[in-house]
Amino acid sequence: MPTSVQVEIHGWNEMEEAMNSPRVSVHKLLTTTKEMSRAQEFAKRHGLRPHQVMVDDDSRKHHSKKNHRKDKEGMRQRSTRLLVELGVHRSLEEFWTGKEKKTGFALALDQIKDPQNFGALMRSAHFFGAEFLLYPKDHSSPITSTVVRASAGAVFSLPLIEVSNLSRSMDEFREYGGYLLGLDGESNDIFAADRYAADLVLLVLGSEGQGMRHLTQKKCDFLFKLTSFAGRDSLNVSVAGALAMYQIAMSKKQG
Repeated sequence: MPTSVQVEIHGWNEMEEAMNSPRVSVHKLLTTTKEMSRAQEFAKRHGLRPHQVMVDDDSRKHHSKKNHRKDKEGMRQRSTRLLVELGVHRSLEEFWTGKEKKTGFALALDQIKDPQNFGALMRSAHFFGAEFLLYPKDHSSPITSTVVRASAGAVFSLPLIEVSNLSRSMDEFREYGGYLLGLDGESNDIFAADRYAADLVLLVLGSEGQGMRHLTQKKCDFLFKLTSFAGRDSLNVSVAGALAMYQIAMSKKQG
């Protein structure tokens, strides 16, 4: 059965995105006396019950010295926030139960701990039509308000599969007939996405600096880089991942 992760959402636009997702279950809406009127309008519009809307002026006072600063994630402090449970899957088998296997692609992230990159990759994966995002429960960024904002709401639309063992899940993906393609800047091979236009593909990305773990690399069927130009600086992982996903998406569209 799908389970959930707790997420605290800041920002009215992000909260609106969350309320439009069937995977979101609201716990409570915390606001301030100053923003109570707007919070009540929000709650009424989305069918929240009165007991779910709570004034939390004490928390706001605690952060009063930071009102014009950024918090530890680089986010501006906000008065009103929505506490929700976001539904996630715990295995590939659970996700694919009752679904027809496709020839599309999905994204796997190995130890992406930076919330900006985590969210940006969700956004790109959703935009380019990935079927799901696979990531390990440990050694990954938690789903925070920064991830929500960087994903531009994609976190509420893109199916998420949070697993305890990424390596085992990669093996399972292969058993479904898919290919595991790892983006590795140290590879000698340039990616040719058209080779996999008719195949089920899992694009695997590692963290910046360290890249994929050794075992994750070994599980990949093919390791590739994006360009053969020498002496160029490497790309941010979210940018590199977006370019790779674009190539995969276009090859499938044309193939």
